[in-house]
Amino acid sequence: MIQNIANGRLNKFFKESCLMEQEYVQDSKLTVGQFLDNSQKGLVVVDFKRVNLNED
Repeated sequence: MIQNIANGRLNKFFKESCLMEQEYVQDSKLTVGQFLDNSQKGLVVVDFKRVNLNED
């Protein structure tokens, strides 16, 4: 049971932190990685910028 809880927390972390696992903005049913595969095979992310709107 503890292993399932740990797996769930890791999956949530990856979904929020890894670009390819995040929800695609225009269609929340797809991840960014799935969108790239559906658009054209072989597309990869080369560079991205992370923007923080908070002044933390």
